[in-house]
Amino acid sequence: MENDPNETAGISRFEGVVENRALLRVTGRELRENRYAVDLSDGSAAEIPLLYESNGKEQPVSILGRSADSLLVEMEMQMDEVTYIQKDGTPTTNGAAVGRYSLISFADFLAGKPAYREIDTQYVETLW
Repeated sequence: MENDPNETAGISRFEGVVENRALLRVTGRELRENRYAVDLSDGSAAEIPLLYESNGKEQPVSILGRSADSLLVEMEMQMDEVTYIQKDGTPTTNGAAVGRYSLISFADFLAGKPAYREIDTQYVETLW
């Protein structure tokens, strides 16, 4: 995290600790967000470059949950036309944000390696 006198930056959010590294989302130039892992034993910081585009803006993948050795992340979000069935049986089409979700190991996440194990949400989306 270089100190640029022409850039205003601050910690947007503390996201938790993964394998003795604090995860921080930092807002920088042009409101771009970056994620850093700060090693709690020596204070060193490394950027985690896993990004996705949402509504034309690049941002870090969203961490939604965790297991013993993996994170659940949202790796894509796009607007799409979705047809819903109303209570009276009438189909209605609206715009909706549709995400893609996956699991990624702690090691791959911290290394910035996009080794995603995508979760098939096709069935879930038909229930909306």
